Amino acid sequence: MKKVPLMLGLAAAVCSLPACQKDLEETPTPQAVAANASRSDQLAAQDWHQTGLTVNTVSGDKAVTADLFSHVSPGTLDQSVTFQAGGVYTVLKGGAASPLVGRWQLNPASDSVIVTLPGQVRRLAVTELSPTSLRLTFTDAAVNGAVSTYTSVYSH
Repeated sequence: MKKVPLMLGLAAAVCSLPACQKDLEETPTPQAVAANASRSDQLAAQDWHQTGLTVNTVSGDKAVTADLFSHVSPGTLDQSVTFQAGGVYTVLKGGAASPLVGRWQLNPASDSVIVTLPGQVRRLAVTELSPTSLRLTFTDAAVNGAVSTYTSVYSH
């Protein structure tokens, strides 16, 4: 007689396991929530740290790509970049005592960001934005006709 309640309890537990598993599967992960956030919210989610810098220069029919990250002085790299929700942009260059503070604005198409710092305004193309990675490009035309595209890679 004691086996019947035990068997009923065991059967109830086994039947409830799939229901618990389904509840666990439907809970979104923090990465999924961040991936579904607006691009503006993804930019402002955390500080970004520069992990790469390349330049691609095209002059006439010649193109040269170089990885600058390991060759430039740490003082010229972005140690930390912050896009705050209110439009405040902060960049701390490696070795700098205090950060540069300016403004940022994402364009309506969310494919470029305008960064305004004291003495400079730059439009940076947002070529990649995910919860863990940010890739910004800036194109500069030289007087001699060469065009250089700088790509900065950031992560958290």
